[in-house]
Amino acid sequence: MPRPKMYRTQEQRRLANCAKSKRYYQKNAEDINIRKREKRLQESKEAETQAVIDRKKRRKNRGQEKCLLILDLNTINTRFLKLAQASPVLFLDQLYVDYQAWLLRPDSQSPLDVARLPLDELLTDIEKCAEHVLNSYGCGKEYAETTRIRAALREFILCIDDLELAYLENNLTTYYTQQRLRFQNNAVLHRMST
Repeated sequence: MPRPKMYRTQEQRRLANCAKSKRYYQKNAEDINIRKREKRLQESKEAETQAVIDRKKRRKNRGQEKCLLILDLNTINTRFLKLAQASPVLFLDQLYVDYQAWLLRPDSQSPLDVARLPLDELLTDIEKCAEHVLNSYGCGKEYAETTRIRAALREFILCIDDLELAYLENNLTTYYTQQRLRFQNNAVLHRMST
């Protein structure tokens, strides 16, 4: 049995290992290359299969996300219409009457504050939905729909704030009879209609 060589430095050991590897490769080059090719081919097939599976999952999830998104938008819009009793103008007109009555006997919470709370919740929900739409789909018809609902909610809240501001200016009745309140403006009414 041959005696193992003793190397004096780490560099000599490295060079000896390189020479040994080179001799082995020259002797078995064809087999090594065939195994490498088969391994690359197998990895390529696995990657392609995984890519197909990932595309199918994304396609399936995209449809579900869109359904959830449409459901969220419809839910928010339905909640808004239910809150406004299907007609924002009539609701605000009734809110004016209730606010006038409350001003004569302010024994509980203001009707304006009571109306603002669910609207603020809806506005928070639509903001989250708009962010989700923008991240998922970018600008498109879904985002336009979200923006339209958000604008209607903001306009509705501004109309309620306008009632309170008119009262603080001691002009609530005057502005109402002269149809100078925000909700009595046709452009505002158009923006509030959803």
